[in-house]
Amino acid sequence: MTRTRGLLLAVVAVLTLSGCSGYKVVKSDFVAPASASGAAPLPLIAGLKVSGQTLTGGFSDMGPAFASRLTNAGLFKIVYYPVRSDDKFDVSIEANFSGSFVADSATFAKAFLTGFLLLLPSPFVEYEHHYKATGAVSVTQGGQQLKSYSAESDIVVAVELAAPATEVQGKGVAAATNDLMDRLITQLNNDRAFFAGLRVGSQ
Repeated sequence: MTRTRGLLLAVVAVLTLSGCSGYKVVKSDFVAPASASGAAPLPLIAGLKVSGQTLTGGFSDMGPAFASRLTNAGLFKIVYYPVRSDDKFDVSIEANFSGSFVADSATFAKAFLTGFLLLLPSPFVEYEHHYKATGAVSVTQGGQQLKSYSAESDIVVAVELAAPATEVQGKGVAAATNDLMDRLITQLNNDRAFFAGLRVGSQ
């Protein structure tokens, strides 16, 4: 009897888990406006410095991603990153980033309930984890601060019990990072007219 019961539980577990390995990245509600197509980059050279980063939960150096997005945005003629001692540029851009993972606050309760009921609720239980990223950017010329920007991203990933952890983390980090970059680049592009009026002449 005990052996039969154990076999039955094993079968139930296998059948339950087989359908509990999915996840879904909840899309951000922010929609980046279409870039100014055909607009030539401004005749400004920018030097980008990342002054500090606090990164946990799978997040890594955001400097290269921000530099790439600045370059592709077509706002500046050249973006130097990392900045070398002999680089000459018209405006200095300083950025600070953070990224973190915040687990579903009800993780313990959901896991306890699922285990207590022999995994039977598994197909109906989702863990809503958050991947959060923030950024602060300041633009200076000749030592004078001209503009400052800040943005934050909070991406929810709905995860089932046996979802692949590494894959989920990669998707969550990428979504939060991309959303943050979209928000910051949009703010910078909104000030294109202001930047167009700056003097050109390496500092």
